[in-house]
Amino acid sequence: MEAKTRRTPMPSAEALSEQRHQALRVFVEASLDRLTGWETFMWRAVSKKCHAIVNQCASSLTASGARCSAVGRALLDSMPALKSLSLRNSPSINNDFVARVLQARSTLQALDLSFCPNVTDI
Repeated sequence: MEAKTRRTPMPSAEALSEQRHQALRVFVEASLDRLTGWETFMWRAVSKKCHAIVNQCASSLTASGARCSAVGRALLDSMPALKSLSLRNSPSINNDFVARVLQARSTLQALDLSFCPNVTDI
């Protein structure tokens, strides 16, 4: 007598992709606080899904000098969980930029603008 085996249908590519993204989200949530700024940017560059997950999970962002110019309002708006922002030693950061950032950022708990010569009204 031949034993009948029941085959489980293979999940679709979309379902597998979603499982990988859930695993990536767990990884990002668990390790993002320990990544440096450039590592965070590298992870964002991996894929569109990874970019979105990193932006949603990031709670802090640190940049200094010339790298501050890469931090625009669109980037900050895509990071709703941002609690700490450090943009040190950058002449490109000014009062208007700070006002726009603070206006839409109710979750922000720490802001470091040390050595930004064009920030005068804080």
